[in-house]
Amino acid sequence: MKEDKTTPLRERMIEDMRIRGLGAKTQQAHIRAVRYFAEFVGRSPDAATPDELRAYQLHMTNTGVSIGVFNARIVSLRFFFGVTCAREEMKRYMQFRRKGYEAFSWCAVSPANPRQDPSHGLQANHYWAVERWHQTLKNRIFLENYFLPGISKRRSKPSSITITTCASTRA
Repeated sequence: MKEDKTTPLRERMIEDMRIRGLGAKTQQAHIRAVRYFAEFVGRSPDAATPDELRAYQLHMTNTGVSIGVFNARIVSLRFFFGVTCAREEMKRYMQFRRKGYEAFSWCAVSPANPRQDPSHGLQANHYWAVERWHQTLKNRIFLENYFLPGISKRRSKPSSITITTCASTRA
């Protein structure tokens, strides 16, 4: 079994995580993320520069690290620099990756799709997705302001999608 080198910096980070009540698996994930960063930099991670942090983020993007793993590593590095190293200024150089809004990519009217009703642009099996998706306030606002006006321009009859009010759904 491989023995981990326990440096004073690693011990301090583990103590900081224990003080904050982080679980064992979370602690392992944070330590692993900082270790990957240290391997990339080639020296102690507490002496890293903003340029090295940017290069590491580009490296993760170029090597195809998933959005979830990318963001988890950024959270770990934010903890490391913000709490363990007391270098809050490094947080400015950390960017989270986001997925693009693809929620309604399947809603465009396509005559090539025979299962799609051209009167409203939604496939029959996607009604449930819209009904469930619009239950949060942010998504209801997105629907009302960006999606529904586009539907009403494409057809003459009123919208078949009803937006429920905040009083009738859990926000």
